[in-house]
Amino acid sequence: MNTMNGGEKRMEGMPEFPGAMRLDLRLSAESGGRLLRVTVRSSAGERESGQDGAGDEPATQHRPREVVPVLLAAVDAGLFAGPKEGQRMEVVRTEAHDKEGERIETWEWMTPPLEVDALAVFARMIWSTGARALVIAQNAPEERLTVRSFDHVSRRTERIPPWEVTSHLEDDAKNAVVLVCFKHDAPPEIVRDTHATLRAWGAVVSFGGFTGGASFPTSVALFSEVGTELRREVFAKFDALGVGRDGWAALWTGLSRIHKHAPIERVEMR
Repeated sequence: MNTMNGGEKRMEGMPEFPGAMRLDLRLSAESGGRLLRVTVRSSAGERESGQDGAGDEPATQHRPREVVPVLLAAVDAGLFAGPKEGQRMEVVRTEAHDKEGERIETWEWMTPPLEVDALAVFARMIWSTGARALVIAQNAPEERLTVRSFDHVSRRTERIPPWEVTSHLEDDAKNAVVLVCFKHDAPPEIVRDTHATLRAWGAVVSFGGFTGGASFPTSVALFSEVGTELRREVFAKFDALGVGRDGWAALWTGLSRIHKHAPIERVEMR
């Protein structure tokens, strides 16, 4: 078991976050579909998302239950390697109860073939909620459960996209735009897919699922809108955006699925 706090072993590539979260990971090295049981323990007295008890300003911290649909949308959008197009991640059981001052939430997921990187992103999002403990356990014989940490995640080869990439973004940029430019006019279904991919990616960024920029330990985003210009250009606007290289790599993975059907000429970040 890993404990994520100062002075103790934590996930490789996982930035420090205030407080500690115990991590118990029990997975097989195989990348095929699997049944996972996920349990999150947090304080039963923590505020609801958007309620900080001090005035009308919204809270920035999310609840663990809000993280799950963000992960499912990211898998559907193809942000992670493994699933074939059309394969989905399904929640087959959910339960929650309070016990001795703790909120215990449990999900069972049936996942398509999925790289462990997606679960590392989920763990970071849960960590960012201030949860006390996270267990991700696969339904498989104990001798096959050899993956006990995310140490490999930060050592993966970075994806080089087949389109041109230009960036004029500063770390932790304000009023940022991500612009996807197709070689030809994009049909409506491609525009819808690109909108969905950008929204799913922006949600993971805003929930702290990736490493952050210069000022924040985890990724941050204030999503504004998605839209289309000139039928060849699809954009996402952010009032604020701070995300590390792993976040861009996930976006390239998602856009690569779209690129197969409608070639992308370049992606601009400005």
